Amino acid sequence: MKNTATSVILLLAAAGLSVSLVGCDQGGEKADQPAATGDTSNAAATHADDHAGHDHGDADHDHDHDHADDQADATHDHEDAADHAAAGGGARNSGNLPVNIGGAVFAANGALMVFPPTWEMVPVTSSLATAKRQYTIPGDAGEGSATVYVGSMGPPEMNIKRWTDQIVDPDEEITRRQHVGPIFQVTEIIGHGSVATTMGGAPEPDQTLMALLITGGGQGDMYVKAVGPRATMEQYNDGWQQLIDSIIRSGG
Repeated sequence: MKNTATSVILLLAAAGLSVSLVGCDQGGEKADQPAATGDTSNAAATHADDHAGHDHGDADHDHDHDHADDQADATHDHEDAADHAAAGGGARNSGNLPVNIGGAVFAANGALMVFPPTWEMVPVTSSLATAKRQYTIPGDAGEGSATVYVGSMGPPEMNIKRWTDQIVDPDEEITRRQHVGPIFQVTEIIGHGSVATTMGGAPEPDQTLMALLITGGGQGDMYVKAVGPRATMEQYNDGWQQLIDSIIRSGG
């Protein structure tokens, strides 16, 4: 680019034509450069170098602008995925492999799950191969945790019994609800009281266990289990319901 510009200007100067370039000052305003006089070869080469340098600066600016646009597009894609699920759109993942679309969105077995955006995705610590996603649940009363499992974990009722058995001293009757969508069915379990937050661990008082068993779609079962201080978990009642809604609307 630099050599080409210099050659063109030298040819014009050799033909006896007056040469002028339009540049940009630091303030971004255009200013006409004076016509070449005297040693036109040196002047033309100097102007060509300045002009080429300005083009290079513009290219860097355009690259930065394109990079910013790419980042914005990625953010919009993530927001669009969440909006798509919340609006009842079908899941974009038709296979049986988990897809990490973004921290708050998880897709597997054709279902799209939209989690509360303030839940922080962290590395999975469970030793189970079916554990595919883990969250830390923030709250003033202390942190909770949630894990998503994809794949067979035994008969569904056996898993539900295992969850309810973790609530060793219920404060009230354990809630069980059924949510039915066009493709997926969700069994919801919520219990409050002393809960063993880990398998074989000692029960901790004033805890809440929230769990989902997801069936349908013909590609295997999925589970979501969340445990934490009751006051923390109750902050997310609306977000939990939106998670259920995003699942049962998937594929509809």
